[in-house]
Amino acid sequence: MKKKAEKKSATRITRAESPRFSKPAKTLREDHEKYRILVENSPDGSFILQEGKLMLANKTLARMTGYSGKGMIGLELKTLLALEDAKFLEKVRRLRGSGDFDLRLLHRDGETRLFVSMRLRRILYNGKPALLGVVRDRTELLKASEALERSERRYRELYDNLRDGFAVVNLKGRIIEWNRAFQEMLGYSSGEIRALSYDQITPKKWHELESKILRDQVMVRGYSDLYEKEYIRKGGETFPVSLRTYLMRNDRGKPVGMWAFVRDITDRKKVVDALRQSEEKYRTLFEDSRDAIAITDRDGTFVDVNRAMLDLFGYTKEQIMRMKFKDLYVNPSDAAKFQHEIAKKGSLRDYEVSLHKRNGKVMHCLFIVTQRRSEKGAVIGYQGIVRDITAQKVMEEALRESEKRYRDLSITDDLTGLFNQRHFYNQLRTEIDRIQRYKHPLALLLLDVDNFKIYNDTYGHLAGDKVLAKLGEVIRNSIRKTDSGYRYGGEEFTVILTETRGQDAVIVAERLRKRFSDEIFFPVPLEPVHVTVSVGIAGYRDGEEIASFVKRADQNMYEAKAKGKNCVYYSD
Repeated sequence: MKKKAEKKSATRITRAESPRFSKPAKTLREDHEKYRILVENSPDGSFILQEGKLMLANKTLARMTGYSGKGMIGLELKTLLALEDAKFLEKVRRLRGSGDFDLRLLHRDGETRLFVSMRLRRILYNGKPALLGVVRDRTELLKASEALERSERRYRELYDNLRDGFAVVNLKGRIIEWNRAFQEMLGYSSGEIRALSYDQITPKKWHELESKILRDQVMVRGYSDLYEKEYIRKGGETFPVSLRTYLMRNDRGKPVGMWAFVRDITDRKKVVDALRQSEEKYRTLFEDSRDAIAITDRDGTFVDVNRAMLDLFGYTKEQIMRMKFKDLYVNPSDAAKFQHEIAKKGSLRDYEVSLHKRNGKVMHCLFIVTQRRSEKGAVIGYQGIVRDITAQKVMEEALRESEKRYRDLSITDDLTGLFNQRHFYNQLRTEIDRIQRYKHPLALLLLDVDNFKIYNDTYGHLAGDKVLAKLGEVIRNSIRKTDSGYRYGGEEFTVILTETRGQDAVIVAERLRKRFSDEIFFPVPLEPVHVTVSVGIAGYRDGEEIASFVKRADQNMYEAKAKGKNCVYYSD
């Protein structure tokens, strides 16, 4: 039996080398196949090194270095090492193989470098001493920072202390804003970055793909899928990044630029795991993985999980082995959706879903899943990796909320709480466009505080500010939700009244004037003072320009002042 097995696969570790093998041949084949598929589909890469040459290498290592799987067999390890790491092999011999090392691997093109951590372990392979090597990315998952405060200072602290890069570009591709991590990633000074376009830091081979992503995803739905590309550092060196791009719009909904989180994935621990063709070899890789890995049967019942999976969800091995994967879903309907997708595609990568821990805490997770098949090709189960991306989701949501807060601040007058003049013209333009389509009425009030300069000069600017703030409050409390009030400038205010004719607007204006004139101010203790407003009204005329519409309301306001102030004037 032993000779027959050796003849079938010259790379199998024999029973003489691994005396603990005692399972039936069929079980050993099934276990071997299970762990072989697991390692082949792992995001980690692996290899077996014997007498300085690669005897086995998985697909991930081949993909990372630009070789085919078969093309790597027989390569000397030093072929994959950067020149400055040539002393590494001597160090391996001195330490007799085992140990952890930080290295640079060279792509087959001789230019691209991967910065990795390599773990070596001594094994017997085909009866001879060998080294099992595992290579992993050093990049950790993005950790959520503290919740953003409402102020620009807190936003800037978060922005500058992100471990990932953050950048904003306008529609011409010019980089207009970035954080410290992004600048350090590229190696340029602030002045140099301002002079750069996005295309200048992206190798030309990525231009077409990224243009397609921006056109088909970002401009259509407002954001892209997570994708990978390369950047060019100041010294000309290219390095890989992953990013998700979001569209920025102005107050009118028009696209004005894009922003993205950018992660340098040079140090991502990509697995380079030398295939051990035995249960012991693959079990070591399985248990030592920092990613949560699960294996289930076709019904989703757990067949095996590693320590990282138990740590992530908080269950013991005994508890989870009595469960099905669907028990972890927050929304039961997601289980059926997953079954549909995996059946249709055979494998899923970066599949997002919400799962809950044993303590009930909800996590946003990414799946990397493949089907397990029997020797006849029938689906017998699934295996995959679960990654917690909750921190990244929290960060993205916090940034969106911060942008909304700052957008609101940009259109609001601090003193009165009403909208400002810039937003007035934007909103008036929107309302005019709407009524011209549907032929509905629209009215405009223009209010001016009577004798405000005298009041300011007599009692001071602080007292004057209280008058303006109170008028803003009266306006907010006197109009409908469909109407809107604005501080037009100084002591002038405007109100847009939708679905309102000019003569009907007189009722609203009189209510505003009366309520404000009833307010009592005490700029000097025990000396009550009443302040009044004059109000001009204009009803919109079909086809009228905005400037003409506002000017008629302004002229009518001056007519109200000419009639003695503290009154409303409307002339169609």
